[in-house]
Amino acid sequence: MRKKYFLLILILSSLIPSFLNAQALLGNYNYENTINIVHDNPAFAYTDDRAQINIFSVGMLCGGNTLLFKPSIFGFLENGNVTPNTDYEKNVSAGVKNLWGNLEIAGPGASFKFRRKHNFAITTGARYLINSNNLDRGTFLLLGANAPHDSLIRDTFNINNFRYTSQFFKEINLSYATYLYSSEDYNLIGGVTLKVLFGAGAMGVNVSNASFNTNNNDGTAYNLSGNGNFVYTPFANKWALSNSPLNALAAPTNNMGIGADVGMVYYINVNETMALIKGYQLRLAASVTDIGSISYTAGSFSGNFNINNQNINYKNIQNNSSKTFGTRLFSDYYQDTVLKGKSNINKFTVGLPTALRLNADIKVLEEKVFFNINGIINLRNPNADKYVNHYVTTATFTPRYATKLFQFALPFTFNNQKQGYLGGVIYCGPFYIGSSSIFSMTVTNKFNNIDLFSGLSLRIKQRRAKERDYMMM
Repeated sequence: MRKKYFLLILILSSLIPSFLNAQALLGNYNYENTINIVHDNPAFAYTDDRAQINIFSVGMLCGGNTLLFKPSIFGFLENGNVTPNTDYEKNVSAGVKNLWGNLEIAGPGASFKFRRKHNFAITTGARYLINSNNLDRGTFLLLGANAPHDSLIRDTFNINNFRYTSQFFKEINLSYATYLYSSEDYNLIGGVTLKVLFGAGAMGVNVSNASFNTNNNDGTAYNLSGNGNFVYTPFANKWALSNSPLNALAAPTNNMGIGADVGMVYYINVNETMALIKGYQLRLAASVTDIGSISYTAGSFSGNFNINNQNINYKNIQNNSSKTFGTRLFSDYYQDTVLKGKSNINKFTVGLPTALRLNADIKVLEEKVFFNINGIINLRNPNADKYVNHYVTTATFTPRYATKLFQFALPFTFNNQKQGYLGGVIYCGPFYIGSSSIFSMTVTNKFNNIDLFSGLSLRIKQRRAKERDYMMM
C-alpha cells in the first residue's frame, strides 16, 4: 500500500515553518577568537594563543520569498509554537517560491598549538538543514491554511523541477593548520578539516513534472498526473514533523558520511617602523567548505513514483487544528494508494551545502575600527535528480568598532534573491550575540528573513614575552 506522498509533501513545503527552528549561518569574524570561525575556514585553527576553547555557538536563520514573518514570531523562543497568520503569513508576490532554513549548534571545541608551527582544532556540532526550491506560485497559494478561492488562483496547475530536501546530523571535525609561507610582513596559512558525520534523519522530494486541476478550490485536486521520487529515513516523523527535532540526536544511527573543508588565510602586516605592530592590517581568507555527503537508510515507502489521472482530497489536511501535520501524513493517510511505485529505494545520499567562502578583514583605524567583507557562494545545483542542501549566495559588509573588552558590529547583508537587511552584533569579552537582520525586523511589521546567533569562547593566551630590542645594531 502506498501513501499520498506526492501532493502531501508539496503541502509540507508550505507548512514547514510551523515546526522549523530555521537556517543558520554562524558568523563571528572577530579578529581574535578565531575558534568561532574554524567551520568557515580550517586555516583559522591557527592562532598565536596557546589554546582557544569554544563553549557553545548556536544560530538559526529562516528566509526566502515564501513567507512574511511578524514580530510575534519571537514567541517561539519562549513557548516553541509558531501560529500561521498570527506569527507569519504567505508571501503572495510573483515568482516561483523558495525557502531555506537551518539550525546550527557548535561546541564544545578547542584549538591548540603543537611545536609552535602546527595547530589543531577539534570541534563538534549538529545541523538541521532545509531547502525548498522552485515551488509553483499557484500551487503554493492553493496549499496550506486559509487557501484563497479562484478569484486569486487559477484552475490549472503545473509543477516542474520542484525540490525539497532536509537532513539532521551530528558532526565531529578535526582541523589542521600551518604556515605555507612566512615573513616579517606577509604570512600565508593553509588548513584542512576532516568531518565525520552521523545522520539523525533525512527527507527528500523531487518532482520533475506534475499537473492537476481544481474546481473553485473545492478541496480536491483532479486528474493528478506526474512523476517524481520521495525518500525518507525511518521514523522521520519523530524529527522532521515535531516541535522538538533535537530529540533525534539522542537516538543511535548508522547513517554515516565523510566531509572535508580546505582553506587559506593571508595576513598582511607591513612594518616600516622600529616599533612592533601587532595583529594585521589586512586579512584575506578563502575556503571551500562542506565537501561531501551522508548516506541514509531509506524508509519502506521510499521510491520512484508515477501518478496517472488520480483525484486527491487535500482539504482534509490543509486546515488541521486538532492534529499536527505529521500525524495526518504518517497516520491518517498511511493506507492510501494514489501513488504507483516504479521502483523502491533502499539507500539514498544527501549532499552537504558545499560553498565557496571569501572574507576580507581590514583595519581602518589603529586597533579599533575594522571593515569586514564576507561572501558565501553556493556551489551546489539542486535539481530533480539528486538530494542536496545548499546555502544561499550571500554578501555581507560589516563595519566593526573594537575595544579590549567590547565590540559592536553593523552587518549589511544582500543575497541573490535580491533581499537586503541590516543587523547588529555585540561582543562582550568572550560572549557575543547578534542578528544579521535585527534592524529590518524591528522597523517593519513584516519581514522575509529571521535570524539570531550567539556564542561563548575563551582564549588561553601565551605567557607575556619580554620586550625585545628592535633597534638596528
